[in-house]
Amino acid sequence: MNYFKAFSPKSVEWINDSSCNVVFPSSEYANAALRTCAVEEVDDQNKLKLAVGYESQGKIVPLYLRYSTEGVRVT
Repeated sequence: MNYFKAFSPKSVEWINDSSCNVVFPSSEYANAALRTCAVEEVDDQNKLKLAVGYESQGKIVPLYLRYSTEGVRVT
């Protein structure tokens, strides 16, 4: 939640130990988070994009983001 603090995340839905859905109050907030945090240009929102890593216990954890809507699950 802290990683996306500037985009007012509402909740996190964990899929497994390494994947989750972050719920934002609107598609505008979700798009802003994706475009701001992605390292590479977002030309297709449905493809995973490398994002700015998150620091945890002195190590940078790589993150990958993609845009999704309600009811869509990644398997």
